[in-house]
Amino acid sequence: MRHQELALCLLAALAACSHAAPSTDALPALSSSAPLPSATAAPLPSPRASAVPAPPVDARPRTASREGSTVALARTGDALYVADEDHASLQRLTLPLDPSHRPLPIPMPGQPAQVLALEGRILVTIRSAGAVPPGSPGREAPDAGSPAASATGPGLLLVLRPDAGQGLVEIARVELPEDAWGVAVTPDAALALVTSAWTHRVSAVDLATCKVRWTLPVAREPRAVVVRADGLGAYVTHLTSGKLTRIDNLGGPPRVRSIDLTAAPLRKSGFRDETADATLAYAAVLSPDGRRLFVPRQALGALGRKAWFGASSVDVLLTRNDASLAPARRDGMVGFVEPPSPEIGGYGLTVDIADPSAAPDAAPVAFAQPRAAVYLERRRSLLVLGEGSDSLTELDALAVDPAMHTLRRYRLAHDGDPGSVATDCGAPSGIALSPDERTAWIHCRSTGALLALDLAADDKAERPLVRLAEDLLPPAAALGRRLFYNGTFDVTSGGLGCAGCHPEGRDDGQVWLETNVAPPARGKHHTFVSASSVVSLSGDHASMPTTGPDSVDSFQARQTPMLAGRVSAEGPYGWHGESATLVDRLLDGFALHRWDEPPNRKDGRRLAEAVAAFLRQGLVPPPRAPQALTAREQRGRAIFLSDEALCWTCHTPDREYTDRASYAVLPIVDNHDLGEDFTDHEPKFKTPSLRFVAGTPPYFHDGSAPTLADLVEQDKDTMGKTSHLSDEDKAALVAFLETL
Repeated sequence: MRHQELALCLLAALAACSHAAPSTDALPALSSSAPLPSATAAPLPSPRASAVPAPPVDARPRTASREGSTVALARTGDALYVADEDHASLQRLTLPLDPSHRPLPIPMPGQPAQVLALEGRILVTIRSAGAVPPGSPGREAPDAGSPAASATGPGLLLVLRPDAGQGLVEIARVELPEDAWGVAVTPDAALALVTSAWTHRVSAVDLATCKVRWTLPVAREPRAVVVRADGLGAYVTHLTSGKLTRIDNLGGPPRVRSIDLTAAPLRKSGFRDETADATLAYAAVLSPDGRRLFVPRQALGALGRKAWFGASSVDVLLTRNDASLAPARRDGMVGFVEPPSPEIGGYGLTVDIADPSAAPDAAPVAFAQPRAAVYLERRRSLLVLGEGSDSLTELDALAVDPAMHTLRRYRLAHDGDPGSVATDCGAPSGIALSPDERTAWIHCRSTGALLALDLAADDKAERPLVRLAEDLLPPAAALGRRLFYNGTFDVTSGGLGCAGCHPEGRDDGQVWLETNVAPPARGKHHTFVSASSVVSLSGDHASMPTTGPDSVDSFQARQTPMLAGRVSAEGPYGWHGESATLVDRLLDGFALHRWDEPPNRKDGRRLAEAVAAFLRQGLVPPPRAPQALTAREQRGRAIFLSDEALCWTCHTPDREYTDRASYAVLPIVDNHDLGEDFTDHEPKFKTPSLRFVAGTPPYFHDGSAPTLADLVEQDKDTMGKTSHLSDEDKAALVAFLETL
């Protein structure tokens, strides 16, 4: 590292020590915990990532949360509420937690996404009114071919009050754009902000009148929303991009702008000045003084030849100027690989830099698929849940790059083998803390449970676990759900679960590069790497030969396809239709999505069948409100079905808008000017489904069309006949496609 950059790091580290003391606004203390009656697996060892001293401990109780999660502690301190999306209910659990006591299920008018406990009120976001969980009696078959079959109601914000007899009583329900998801309130609890993921909207709800004050469009898949400490602005994260959205003047009219927050800048390649992209930003956390915003996510292209999917990251935004705390690295970095880590799966990676004293060695797989996070005020640290690693990781919040400073890891799954699939606490998705920050309550989504973890206890201490409800899915699909989210089971995953690229069965909005790689003495096979990673790969000429038997021959760009609502057919699957069935495609995926040796196909078939069952029976297609076609959309439908345009002949309406046949459609456009090494040598591509196509940009197999309008304009009669259409007719066709 150059001396200037080292100076920047030291200045940033000194600035980290200037945290203001936490607020004294506290929740009532909980009663003492009952004896811990049930056993789960012990946490992992707690190696330090560096010689950084342990953060100081503050004895004051924590401040009340202003952001939603899938689990919330009642302000009275005597109960927990869990947003149980898989049973369309809010589960109420009495404290202290007793595994022998079943929770009280409170039916919801749809599938709840997040819950937030306020003084005398409970807020719950409902993704879509009337939506029924998979496996429920009377639920329509998920493979229904007509888009109308998935029509549901609007998103909702429920305002509830605690009731001794009924658990909760509804005060109001506020209609919002479909797929209402994240919720946060202003410091005075007068205004609630709600993100609607699929419809990419953010709404402000006046909690005194329970009326929508404003709704505005934002970028794809908005998820977490955090209100600034001054109450005048908010930050919104996105699942498909490394950018943040900032909204100011919350009282209205709101002002919106996009913010670049470089992903893992200290682990970014120094070969280019590009901004590394990121995905899976489900959560964001403010420091108690409001000066820093912590965003856990997946940093695509973070350094590491074996880290084909990038690295887990917690990026820090300084709220005073919306700048990244960590400086961007300009010098080249060299990564070398350690043996696989059985605790967290995949390969470990040590970062070797010019000046080893300037930054700690880092394992960028400290957690996989970050899903939720909280700030420990007493220890000045962060707790991050890894959905794919079934883990809770404590990180130093005072560090320039917290993900490089691991203080402790807790393994939450109950299995003796770290590479097995969780049976007790799988896919942790939400967390709440006791006022003394001694206990963390963790919602385990894929196993339908709530776990109580004593953060100060010995590693071998027992942990209460409460089952929320019986699984509605058949056994095979239930196993498939655990596998879908898991990134540690070495038969199905190379360090990242299916949900790492297909969050909730949707897509990550990214273009990946398929290439052949040659691990030592294992023979060449194909894998995917993030587009940003190619910078690191191509820069490491010594370890990535371009000629000879161990060479990397070429890269083919591949856009992540959506799965939910698109996989009812037997087959074929793959961009070239190369996999005869969905199970075959999953087996191919088990081998593609890793850097190490592909697993035995025979051993994986039963698991692939289980995942296929979950994809078809357990994934929930995006919600859509029923509405009649406008005149323009009707005109577009007529064009789509016309013998002049011929769109319908390949995109068959009654078969998920695809005939699943492969056609020679190349060349369409230049492949991002990436050169000959990025040329597709197979011209035939399988017809993709158009279901929900409006919400899945970019388009074409290589993501070269950023919008549907670009797709239609670039077609040039390669797919159907559209060059004869007027600009008005092309716009009408696009309008119809957006309704599918």
